[in-house]
Amino acid sequence: AGSLPVSPVTEETTLNWGQFLGNRGLEGVSDGKSPRSGNELVLKWEFNISAGTSDWAATPGTPIVAGEYTYCYIGEKLRKFRTEDGVQIASSDAPGDAMFFINIVYGDGKVFVPRYSGGRSFLAAYDADTLKYLGRSESFSLGAQCEGQTLYHDGFVYLCSYGTPATFACFRASDFQDENENIEPVWAFDTEDTDGFAANTGAAFV
Repeated sequence: AGSLPVSPVTEETTLNWGQFLGNRGLEGVSDGKSPRSGNELVLKWEFNISAGTSDWAATPGTPIVAGEYTYCYIGEKLRKFRTEDGVQIASSDAPGDAMFFINIVYGDGKVFVPRYSGGRSFLAAYDADTLKYLGRSESFSLGAQCEGQTLYHDGFVYLCSYGTPATFACFRASDFQDENENIEPVWAFDTEDTDGFAANTGAAFV
């Protein structure tokens, strides 16, 4: 029958989730139909920087789609691809050690990337159009990695970590500009024991 052209979906529907696990009020709910077999999958494009190597740190993080572009953290770089054909439009250095989950998020015309360097986690921001570096937050406590979901909602970005203490913090998206460093959270909650936030599904906004 041949393949039909596919246009990127920009409106928010139950097939196009604006944040982790779905839209507000529909978390984890989708009317999308998954393939029943491999024969129903068609490779549209691919990007690979680790062919012939076994470096797990080159494994892509969870990609996100904003407008007509796909963003993904791969190999200490934030990369921007044209969703239609996989052409890399831009990239930017985002140095740091790999974490088990690299969950980036889009909001306010920016892409926010949790990073881990020198034994400390922080949140870095990039212009979504050019991938210009826009600055980073202050660091979390020593040894605390951010493996929960990074979320954007109504002008604020939320980030959490595990460790002792663990931190759940809220940052104002507009504070990330002109390569500002050590941006402080609007508020932060620190645990007082070994409890932490790891691989959780993120916050609910009511």
